[in-house]
Amino acid sequence: MMSRVTLMHFSFNHCPAGLTVLAVAAVCLGAAFPCSCNAGERWFRGNLHGHTTNSDGKLPPEEAALWYREHGYHFCVITDHRRLTPVEPLAHVQTPEFIVLPGIELDSKPGGKNVHTCGINIRSEIGPQGGETVPDALQRQVDAIRAAGGVAMINHPNWTRAFNAEEVLPVRGAALLEIYNMSSGCENEGDPASGVRSTEQMWDWLLTRGMRIWGTATDDVHTYVPGHPDGPGKGWVMVRARELTPQAIASALARGDFYASTGVELQDLRVGRESLALKVRPAAGLRYRIELRGPEGRLLEVAHGEAARFDLSGRTGYVRVRVLASDGSLALVQPVFLDAGRQE
Repeated sequence: MMSRVTLMHFSFNHCPAGLTVLAVAAVCLGAAFPCSCNAGERWFRGNLHGHTTNSDGKLPPEEAALWYREHGYHFCVITDHRRLTPVEPLAHVQTPEFIVLPGIELDSKPGGKNVHTCGINIRSEIGPQGGETVPDALQRQVDAIRAAGGVAMINHPNWTRAFNAEEVLPVRGAALLEIYNMSSGCENEGDPASGVRSTEQMWDWLLTRGMRIWGTATDDVHTYVPGHPDGPGKGWVMVRARELTPQAIASALARGDFYASTGVELQDLRVGRESLALKVRPAAGLRYRIELRGPEGRLLEVAHGEAARFDLSGRTGYVRVRVLASDGSLALVQPVFLDAGRQE
């Protein structure tokens, strides 16, 4: 039976002043996370994918973490390749308003394809996982991350054109999919001439077939030079949680209680049983296109301007909102599932 969605009003009174805030909650009918905004909850900005000199990054862990702290983030996850970088030695960098989560980036190369996942807030080291095929490698990595207590994110599928949506669909237990990995070479937009889907198209393909997986934007940072093509501060998530702790952040990510952004901010979001309304926090000189998309990524409605209200009555499957600014930055609201679908 389909659950009811209560009218929600997301306000921003609890968000720290000066913070880039996009109030977008993943909301659904019959899904696995609550559809209410409780008093005392806040939005926390964070980067989920970053490297240090413990793998192929250009800064040691302390300096990498400091970059994010000094640029208004509440958390970052250190995801060095094939190793868990301890965060305990970074205690002096952490404050009541900034924490560092332990993580890892796993990799396998079945058939010469680069298959990577991030483990977020893992409790222990994870060794090589192998895998004979892409789905097998992904499943092994996801299972190992979950066994280590972490949240699994499937990384940059179009980097080196490693794998497609059909190879992701069989995987169970992955909470997150990188939609906008902002490092160079990740081909987020795909290659239509070669039949390569964009990562958003891949996401819609998976959602349409019942996979409930949340979309992220990340830096995948290696160098910390401002303005560098692989520099930081380009893609992030904003996580809604009651407290700034590793467990609270990880739990919110797993249930989809966050948004992805490459720069667009929202001022307000209201989701009810029959409607979804939002208002952009405008930036000087920018224009906005607000899209409601449904199964297969089909464009259902579009509004131009800083506010929109979409009627959800009579719709099936899922809907999601995409806000595009005239400078190319965007925000992705997590999908609203309108009927029963595959549960992980």
